[in-house]
Amino acid sequence: YVLFWVMSAFLVMPFGVKAHPIDGNPVDFDEIYQKLIKPSVSDLDLDCLRSDEISSAGLIHKEMIEHILKADIVVVDITTGNANVLYELGVRHTARRSGTIILRRRGDIIPFNINGMRVIDYDLDPDSLKQCHSLIVASMRNSLQERNVDSLVHTLIPGLNVTQRPRALPVQRTYVWRCPRMPHRKLCIVTGDLMNVDKVDLWVNPENTKMQMGRWHDSSVSACIRYYGAL
Repeated sequence: YVLFWVMSAFLVMPFGVKAHPIDGNPVDFDEIYQKLIKPSVSDLDLDCLRSDEISSAGLIHKEMIEHILKADIVVVDITTGNANVLYELGVRHTARRSGTIILRRRGDIIPFNINGMRVIDYDLDPDSLKQCHSLIVASMRNSLQERNVDSLVHTLIPGLNVTQRPRALPVQRTYVWRCPRMPHRKLCIVTGDLMNVDKVDLWVNPENTKMQMGRWHDSSVSACIRYYGAL
């Protein structure tokens, strides 16, 4: 088995066919998604999701906002100036300093507040589709590697820190990696609440350079091991 972390991309855009508010011409966003954006995301082996594809039960707005906050890359199509799309772009720009790619149909209007930011133009003309695809892929790759600030909010307010309170993962999963040269040895990673991990024989926790365990009332991993291990 090979263990790897799958990075994710969340797509913020309208769905279906929408009439353009200025010229009235139809814009097929599903075609844009299937022919351009999704293949570009797939080229980087990113887990691709659009908000209408969220399948988990519960409030869809909550799930959508969580994806906007947590995704490694968020691709935003501002074509037609959709109010929901612009709102979600604002949420992303406030929460994350990098990892946001803005797209628009070539020639479409860019709202004043983001007019100075980099926006990738696209169209589905066969002669330019490949070039647009390559440009989107390059932009996402650079964003993941360089982590340069692409948020207007974080550009104007450097040092802004928006964080969520840590919480235990709701589901415990075990991932296994086996060494091809030593198949009898394996490395396992177990996710979920630390207190529910009961299938190990030995805890190893490099808490600090002095190899001292944390005090039982601390909030560190070492303190949890010390406190619950003594019960």
